[in-house]
Amino acid sequence: MGIRCAARSCRFPAGLVTQSDLGYHPTPDPVLRFSQQQWLDIGNWTIEGNDTPTDDDPVECKFEIFNNTSLPITLRRVTTDVLLMNSRSKPRSYEVTENLMLPPHAPSSCYVVRVPITMNEQQLKSYRKGELFVHFDGAIAFLGPDASEVPQRFQQLTNLKPGKISL
Repeated sequence: MGIRCAARSCRFPAGLVTQSDLGYHPTPDPVLRFSQQQWLDIGNWTIEGNDTPTDDDPVECKFEIFNNTSLPITLRRVTTDVLLMNSRSKPRSYEVTENLMLPPHAPSSCYVVRVPITMNEQQLKSYRKGELFVHFDGAIAFLGPDASEVPQRFQQLTNLKPGKISL
């Protein structure tokens, strides 16, 4: 089906932990500042569900967010707009709010985002034939070294069919 993530990250629900709390302090040196840039990588797209999804049991698209930088990152929010391309439906928006520390360069530690895909009859027929195209337009918010929120946008066009997602 796909790669599963066994994330073991630290959660900080009772307050905000910044990188300065962990001993990190930004430097004015441009070379060092460049080496301390932060971003998040997105990958390992998978789909789960059966051939006949319903509103109560929709197909679920999943993707993972990784921190491949040299410093820990606090993930704050993931917003995903989903547009099913084979119809005249409007995009549906999903938001997940977290306060999750992703450690640096830890391939086994990631955050899994699950997005339900509900379909009408026309979309369900396209899905079964492997002709359902779905556009994901999203934004990730994480805390930068100075504890300010940093936005990072992403887009992905996929083709869904039972048991398979193609990018």
